[in-house]
Amino acid sequence: PPLTSPIPDYQQPAGASEASGDSTSLTDALHKVDLGGMIKPKEEIRRSAQEAVGAILGVAQVVDGDTIDIAGQRIRLYGIDAPELAQNCIHATGEWDCGRRSALWLQQLISTNELSCISKGNDRYGRIVATCTMGELDIAAESVSHGWSLAYRSITKTYVITEGRAKRERLGLWDSKFTNPWDYRQEG
Repeated sequence: PPLTSPIPDYQQPAGASEASGDSTSLTDALHKVDLGGMIKPKEEIRRSAQEAVGAILGVAQVVDGDTIDIAGQRIRLYGIDAPELAQNCIHATGEWDCGRRSALWLQQLISTNELSCISKGNDRYGRIVATCTMGELDIAAESVSHGWSLAYRSITKTYVITEGRAKRERLGLWDSKFTNPWDYRQEG
């Protein structure tokens, strides 16, 4: 059986408004109320809040699988590490350019959408380290969940569970053998 509301229905019985001579419904009355721009769309409210906390806003260019550029500001995505552009992975069918594919996947994800990045500081190379979102979507979480980057455990444990799911499902990089990006950099 369908659930019924515990709140009583206060609608007037059919024909009651005609009997009282009041032909204007509440809905019609509300449409006539001018709130002077007090009610704003969700996106406008979000953007104002992001600007208030100093977020970096804009359309990003992908540098590699974990680094973007917004208006000349180099931003490293917080909490993840992706293969280097020159890095290859080994699949059962042969070697493939997983570093470039990770970057391509990120570019396809963000496309020409505006991102909002909240800085957590700078890394040793002077890049801004930030959590970046596209609307409500955490870009780093999305990359890890599709297997195109790894949780950077030495920085945070935030994405470890998400990485585990991608690994179990053999998504992205996890369908191949590869050197962890942090180890690959040490070798090179």
